[in-house]
Amino acid sequence: MGVLQCDSAEKALRILEKMGGCVSLMFTDVNLAGKMDGVELAHFATQCCPSIHVIVTSGRALTKNLPEGAIFMPKPWPPIDMLCEAERSQH
Repeated sequence: MGVLQCDSAEKALRILEKMGGCVSLMFTDVNLAGKMDGVELAHFATQCCPSIHVIVTSGRALTKNLPEGAIFMPKPWPPIDMLCEAERSQH
């Protein structure tokens, strides 16, 4: 596949519902357009696609619990860290 970019959590949900088994990594900010935030999206993603690797990022402290297995990367993060996490999602 490749990289899919969504401009809201709701659009990401639709993709996960249709193609969830094909998505190996989801990278999301906590703050998103729409009614759902990135933490809520992470919970949905891990319920819908148990094998998905989820990374949540924010420039602020995380105030909600992430689903089991999800990773929080506070901003700013070195690009190499993102590449390493993406590589881990492929295994």
